[in-house]
Amino acid sequence: MIKITNACNGFVRIDTGKYTVLCDPWLKKGIFDNSWYPYPPVKDPEGFIKGGTHCFISHIHEDHYDLETINEFDRNMMMLVPDVYPNHLIQ
Repeated sequence: MIKITNACNGFVRIDTGKYTVLCDPWLKKGIFDNSWYPYPPVKDPEGFIKGGTHCFISHIHEDHYDLETINEFDRNMMMLVPDVYPNHLIQ
């Protein structure tokens, strides 16, 4: 069974039993001059990212690619980033 959970905005967790994919991570900070914040606030951010095996980043907007959140991930997590402009900047 697949379980899909929306943390906030575009941040989604997909649990397949074998894999846990975290999509478009953003949990930590305000962006765009602090006018945007993750909503609704995630009650247990560490629990939401725990056990993640893969991370999919659709594009580099800050509400889909938050380095502060990504720095909390296990260093062995496989990163999945489409080869579209300007995602090359993520490297």
